[in-house]
This record gives sequence, C-alpha cells and structure tokens, in this order.
Amino acid sequence: MLLAAILLLVFGLCACAANYKTSENASVARGAAVYHNACASCHGDNGDGNGPVSVSLKTKPRDFQKAAFKFRTTASGQLPTDHDLMSIVNSGIYHTAMPSFAQMSLRDQYAVVQYIKTLSPAFRDSSQYPLDTLKVGHFVPYTFDSVERGRGIYLEMKCWNCHGITGEGNGPAASTVKDDEGHLLEPTNLTRAWDLKVGRTPDRIYMIFSTGLNGTPMPSFAQLLSEEQRWDLANYVYALSHSDRYYEGEELPTATK
Repeated sequence: MLLAAILLLVFGLCACAANYKTSENASVARGAAVYHNACASCHGDNGDGNGPVSVSLKTKPRDFQKAAFKFRTTASGQLPTDHDLMSIVNSGIYHTAMPSFAQMSLRDQYAVVQYIKTLSPAFRDSSQYPLDTLKVGHFVPYTFDSVERGRGIYLEMKCWNCHGITGEGNGPAASTVKDDEGHLLEPTNLTRAWDLKVGRTPDRIYMIFSTGLNGTPMPSFAQLLSEEQRWDLANYVYALSHSDRYYEGEELPTATK
C-alpha cells in the first residue's frame, strides 16, 4: 500500500510538472505572436533593438539580448522581475516611443514578458537568481524640510555633475555621458516633468536611487545613502519639476499646499 501511494504521488507530481511545462510553452508561443505583432518593429525580430523603426527614434529601443534593464525593483546589476517587465508593458515609458499597452489583456502582457525572457540567456542562468527585490522602505513625507535636506544631498553626491546645479541636465559632464555600449546619453532635465521617463512620483524616484539604471552611469545609492537620505533626495528631485524657487528656500513644495 505504501509503495502504491508513493508511486501515485510521484506520477502525480510528474504529471503536474508536465502540465506546467506545457502551459509555459503555450504562453511563450502566445507571447511570440504578440511580440512580432506589437514589438518587433522597434525591438527587432530577434530582440536586438534594431527593428526597422529604430533608426528614426531618438531614444533607442531596448536590446533584450543584453538583458540590461533600467527600470526595476531589483538590486543594481540584477535582472528585472516579471512584475517589473509587465509594469513597463502596461504603463509605457514617457518621453519615448515606448507606448502603454494597457489595452492589451493581462494574459497577453504576461505572455509577451515570458517570450522576451527567452531572447537573452541571462534569464536561464541560475547564477542570476535569487533576485534581491528592494522595498520602498520607510516613507519620508514630501515637506520643505525634506526637500531642503535633499538639496544638500544632491550637491554632496555631485548629481549636478551630470544634471546641473539647477537640475536642467546641463552639468559639466553632461556632454560626455555614455551608456555601456558607448552611445552618448543626455542627462535628464529634472525641471521638466514631461522629460521624466518613469520617475514621476517620489516613490518611483526613490526606487531609481535604490536600484540604479542598469546599462548607464546612473548608480545605485543603496550602499551610499540611508533610506531617509534617498527619500530626501527623491523629494528634492520631485520638487525640481513641481515647485518654483525650490532650492532657495523661498517657497514651500506645492504638494504641501
């Protein structure tokens, strides 16, 4: 009886594993169809970022083969989670040609993410796991005091070297900033909300300071600044595009009015 029960359990587990594998394969196949219909024109048939439309785009499409994803909730240098990728598919990236696919069914969004992960061997490399997913941490309210402290951190960490003293993207090193592929980058003008690709709220800015932007010179400050300091810096950067006279201490942040 015991042997029979063990055999039933083993066969049951094997059947479950086989069903799961079949389901995953079907999802990848579905994702491939979605990808070639909605994504390949920019990202390329093989995911190298060289689709026919890419030549006309200022911000070049992501090269999925290299698996260097900027916007994540994982530690610097790590792969994104499925949720990270679905978040970009769903919301798009402001000030770029990457649109929102919120109208796409969640099933198709999930499927295309599974397919995108097949385009780079990094997602099949066991050494890349487990992922260190970062949390938002202790929230620091958006107040004048926080913004003022953030201004000091902005200067101390030399963010102005790329982004400029007033955050307008015109720092002394701005013309020399390059990504990991050697392509010139324009540091974001932090005073223009419409230029902000993902960091449009303090919590999203905080996450960028915690994770860094893979493939670019923008580092993670997770080991250099405390959670409170990262929040203060995030509140200051948010204030740059949401308040006047933000660094002279002459006006409260608009969010507190």
